Amino acid sequence: MMEYSFAAASISGCSPKEDARPLAHFHSDVWGDRFLNYISPPEDTQQERRQELKRLKEEVRKKLLAPTDDPKERIIYIDAIEQLGVAYHFEEEIEAILQQFYNKYSERDCLYKNDLHYVALTFRILRQHGFFMSSGKILLVEFILGG
Repeated sequence: MMEYSFAAASISGCSPKEDARPLAHFHSDVWGDRFLNYISPPEDTQQERRQELKRLKEEVRKKLLAPTDDPKERIIYIDAIEQLGVAYHFEEEIEAILQQFYNKYSERDCLYKNDLHYVALTFRILRQHGFFMSSGKILLVEFILGG
């Protein structure tokens, strides 16, 4: 195998120096070598960020678990948390709230039946979390007929 590579080099008549590819001279990047020369922030800065993260997570958890008279607010808040992509931090709390909501929803027949956005949002969130919900034909007819 070694002879083959040597023979190929001698057939082409090029030495390794001549075989080098030409360099392209691209314009300098707007970012420079910012991402090539990354230096992590000092340990105290990282510690401050961790503390801030903990504080913010507890703040969201408190608001999520705070008692509220309006279940609509809580469903909208859960939707916002999921859209922001941080719901994985609060999976247990969200599941408990949705289970509680599902049990109450089943008892009441139709909660906020005059608000199509809320009915659709509730349907989507409960279905995404694995709760059985009717396809909404009855709810939609009640919404259209106004009652």
